Amino acid sequence: PTAIQTDGAGRLYVEFFDDTNNGRTGISEYDRGATQPFLTFDVDPAIYYISGPLGFDANDDLYVSVGECVGSNSSPLKCTSFVSEYQDGTSQRLRTVKAPRKTLFGGIVLDRANNLYVNAYPVSDKKSTRILLYAPDDNRAKIFVAGYRLGDPVIYP
Repeated sequence: PTAIQTDGAGRLYVEFFDDTNNGRTGISEYDRGATQPFLTFDVDPAIYYISGPLGFDANDDLYVSVGECVGSNSSPLKCTSFVSEYQDGTSQRLRTVKAPRKTLFGGIVLDRANNLYVNAYPVSDKKSTRILLYAPDDNRAKIFVAGYRLGDPVIYP
């Protein structure tokens, strides 16, 4: 497993790196107390990526943050990163928020109003971090806070 989290109903969500499926990230969902998942699916859109944190909104919809950068010292970095939202207890993707150009998403958290806060790391300035705010059903980012080496966001009730 690369990440684990429980939702408000006590279901366990296990994120894993699937070597048997071209290195894709998958999610297995377990009912409380179960030892076998009732659902397993691949995170979508389909790219080869590094898995990231999981989060839940007030409706217990699942949010998955993933991304990767490819490049070397002789070629510019090409980054793809996004957060996908899945309907509670299903593999139905409801929306995908794509990271701004040359940015990797990190930690995610949602408040009671279902606002999504994402730690965004610009790859051109590794010392600078922004926490971006996405309102429910809106894929346009607002800069919530920007600074030097910010940690992942935490929202207190």
